[in-house]
Amino acid sequence: MQQQQGAWRWGMEPHGEFLPLGRCPIHQPWINDAAESIMAALPGPETLPLRYWVQNGNQTTLVCKIKPGAVEPLLPELRAKLAALNLPEACKAIWLHAHPAAGRRMFAKAGWFLLRGQLWSETSSGLRHGPTSFVQVQENLHQQSLDEAARWLGANAESKVLDLYCGVGASLRRWRQLGAQCLGVESSSEAVFCTAENAPGSSSLLGHCATRLPQIREWSIQTPGLALAYVNPPRMGLEPEVLRFLIESYQPQRLAYLSCSPGTLARDLKAFSSAGWQVRDLQPYDFFAQTQHIEVLALLERDQTPTRS
Repeated sequence: MQQQQGAWRWGMEPHGEFLPLGRCPIHQPWINDAAESIMAALPGPETLPLRYWVQNGNQTTLVCKIKPGAVEPLLPELRAKLAALNLPEACKAIWLHAHPAAGRRMFAKAGWFLLRGQLWSETSSGLRHGPTSFVQVQENLHQQSLDEAARWLGANAESKVLDLYCGVGASLRRWRQLGAQCLGVESSSEAVFCTAENAPGSSSLLGHCATRLPQIREWSIQTPGLALAYVNPPRMGLEPEVLRFLIESYQPQRLAYLSCSPGTLARDLKAFSSAGWQVRDLQPYDFFAQTQHIEVLALLERDQTPTRS
């Protein structure tokens, strides 16, 4: 975020230089409409050092590079200004996150203040989420990718699905609707909390996938059914311990891998291919329109051809 001529603007800083976006081409029109009204009502950087605008579904978070104690005296005035705005109905919540170290990390645990609206929201498909539990900007396209993953996995009552980096449970909900037993793992406590409502009947673990391997291993042994897997890791790809577990222990018959990094996807697919999995298809998804960011859904199948002794 940057202020020029008395008005806040949003944009990007790919190489330290601010590039204004105007009306963001990625977001839905209501978000742009809300942003124009909200930014016009905010005080300047001397009072409120706004650093980031974060949009998760219907929840807006204004990240400010300031200590929580310093922002508390501003809250009554900010709430009054925002309450007076005629914002789109889809704008369900506006948060202020006072994060003095904003930059290297987007969020901290403390310093959250609800300025307007409600604690929780739902996407158009009914997924409950909060300000830090990530949901895709283009929900319909994300649902299409889940349709394709579901078609490929063929999950049913006779199968089990290990769902790693499961977010708020959009994919877990799909496997449960198909009758499969499933276990999700997610490092965001807010997302795991939402999963209980979004994917009833599923099990989920809070923590990094590598640290939850003992529980994952126990679940995989005790739960009957054809082993399947769906993974949606961050840019670092699969943790080495997790990759090794999938290849050597869990050994899913079919696997769907949604990746946001071509480099780590290529690395992990090479490991799977060396261990006997065949990459059957690669499908790109433009979740962030008009940017160079492309996600890829890789569909893999374990080769069960018997080896000659």
